[in-house]
Amino acid sequence: MAKYDAADCAVKAYGFVWGERHYLFKLAVFPLFIKLVCLVTVISMGYQFDFIRQSLLMLPSYFADGWVMSHLVRLIYLDQRWPFRPSGNQERDLANLRDRAGGIMAGTVFFALIEFIKTGFTGIMYIVAPPPGIGPAPVADVATQAPIHPAMGLLALALVAFTIWSVRYLWLYIPAAAGFSGRDYLKRVGGLMGSIRLLGVWMMTAIPLLFGFVIVTGLLLSPFRDQAGNIDPFMDFIHNILRAAIDMIIMMVITTGIAFAIKSMYAKA
Repeated sequence: MAKYDAADCAVKAYGFVWGERHYLFKLAVFPLFIKLVCLVTVISMGYQFDFIRQSLLMLPSYFADGWVMSHLVRLIYLDQRWPFRPSGNQERDLANLRDRAGGIMAGTVFFALIEFIKTGFTGIMYIVAPPPGIGPAPVADVATQAPIHPAMGLLALALVAFTIWSVRYLWLYIPAAAGFSGRDYLKRVGGLMGSIRLLGVWMMTAIPLLFGFVIVTGLLLSPFRDQAGNIDPFMDFIHNILRAAIDMIIMMVITTGIAFAIKSMYAKA
C-alpha cells in the first residue's frame, strides 16, 4: 500500500478546482441542469426515501455527472480539455480521439453504475437501521414493541464494516476514465487501511463544503419557514438549485482529491 498525505491531497484538490473553475463551470452547466430536473422530479413525486424509484429517476443525472467527472480525470492525468482540439495530424488525432472517447465512456459508465449501486445500498441501510422519523410510526405502549433481534444489530455492524472495506470501489471510475488498469489500482490501494486512507481524503474534501452548505442554507431559509417548518415553494426551488450545484462541486473536489491520491500511489510505487 503506497502512503500519501490525505490533507495534502485535499488541499491540492481545492486549489485545482478553484484554479479551473471557469473551465469546470462550462463543462458542468448542462449536466447540472439534468441533475436539477431529476432532483426536482424525485422530490415532487415524494421518492426521497424510495431508493429504487429514486435511482431510476436519477439515472440520467448519474450519466451526466459521470461524463463531467471523466473529463475532470482526463484533465488531471493527461491535461486533456473538452472539446477536443485537433492538432492537424489526422492519423494522430483519430488515435487520440479514440483513446479519449474510450476513457470518457468507461469512466461515465463506471460512475453511473457505482452511483446506482450506492443508492440501492443506501436503501438497504435504511431498511436495516432506519434513522429517526423514517419507517413505521412508534407504538404508543413501549411494552408492546417487539424487541430488536440481535441478528439485526450484527447485520448492521457487518454492513458498516463492508462499507468501509469497499470504499476503494467507489472510485473505480477514475482509473477507468484515465485509461489504466482498475485491477492494478485496487492492488496499489491495498487492504482495509488503504480504504480508510481514501476515506480520509473523502472526508477532508467533502465535509467542509457540506457543512458550509448546511449552515448557509439554514441561515438563508430560516426567515421563510412557517411554524410547521415548511418553506415557501419558490425558496424550496432555490434550495434545490443550490443543492444540485453544491453536490456537483463536492463531487468535483472529491474526484480531484482521490485522483491526486491515486497519482501519488503510482508515483511512489
